[in-house]
Amino acid sequence: METHPTGSIVKINFDGVFEKERSRLCSGIIARNAHDEVLISRAVIHPNVGLPFAAEAIACLWVVKTCIEIGWSEVANQLAHVLATVSLKREEPAYMYGGVPCFAVRRMEAERQCELD
Repeated sequence: METHPTGSIVKINFDGVFEKERSRLCSGIIARNAHDEVLISRAVIHPNVGLPFAAEAIACLWVVKTCIEIGWSEVANQLAHVLATVSLKREEPAYMYGGVPCFAVRRMEAERQCELD
């Protein structure tokens, strides 16, 4: 199945919910286009998961798998890419609450402007 998004932006939200008593979790994925129309929704149940912090990581993995399955090979979070690339080149990890390092501000503002258009 190949689904091409309309518009230039696809927003993908995902979450994982852990059920401790049964050692399982469920990953939920929603992809929307620039007009806020749902392009894809998916829920995957994962048995035999022992740790709750694995929920988000497994959900993220399923986002990648889903995008590959439907032929979206160029799904990217450019702001996170800038942050990771520059931090790696500088050999400086970054952790900020409520903002991004100064080298990523321009990318953040560009993405925000695209969301408003």
